Amino acid sequence: MTVISTVRHIARHRGESSLQIRTANARLHQQVEELTGHLIRLAGEADLLETEMDEAAIDYSGALDDLRVVREENARLAAAVTAWEARYANDHPVSVPAPRDLRVPDERPTEPINVVELRHRFQHAGRTVHVTGCPFAA
Repeated sequence: MTVISTVRHIARHRGESSLQIRTANARLHQQVEELTGHLIRLAGEADLLETEMDEAAIDYSGALDDLRVVREENARLAAAVTAWEARYANDHPVSVPAPRDLRVPDERPTEPINVVELRHRFQHAGRTVHVTGCPFAA
């Protein structure tokens, strides 16, 4: 049996006419052509994306090289700053007094603490409201 005879046998079994089979066949051929065109378009897009990916990889490689150069320059400058700070510290020594023992009370006399009632502090501030009967009022 050939393919055509198999299709005719299936079509007769389903009750389809030759015209219906040809119409379905034409529709299938149209879908195959559309899918082939779609596949060609996707292959073109894949090539374009591959080209863009290669360009991005080149840019990334260049950026890595630039980063390496900048890090080397940064390390060189940090070493130069450290050397300058060491030279400056040697040229300008600073004497630091020994730390005090905080357990020993200070020998300096303290000044008297000036305690003034709250009302007297604000007597020149203008109008004040005296709250009476409040447990927090002075």
